[in-house]
Amino acid sequence: MTISSDEEDGQLILSIGDTGKGMSLQQVNQVFMPFFSSKAGGTGLGLPFVLKTVEEHGGTISVESEVGRGTRFLLKFPRAANAAIELESIKQTVVS
Repeated sequence: MTISSDEEDGQLILSIGDTGKGMSLQQVNQVFMPFFSSKAGGTGLGLPFVLKTVEEHGGTISVESEVGRGTRFLLKFPRAANAAIELESIKQTVVS
């Protein structure tokens, strides 16, 4: 497993990757869908919850995967100062 962080254009970028079995394109396209799981006994609720939480904090999450080579999740978050401005903008839009 590889975890790294960086900052680019006022965003914190967190990369989490592995060298596991990877996912097919179909699996990648479904990975954030509720109740989709490739694991026996999995609920399929973990990654949809992660996606919702990341988006609620003004971030984005994407996934890259190759069968037989592994998977990498890329999370991007605005810097705290930018996030506060964006949150205030969202609040004003909701109230208006």
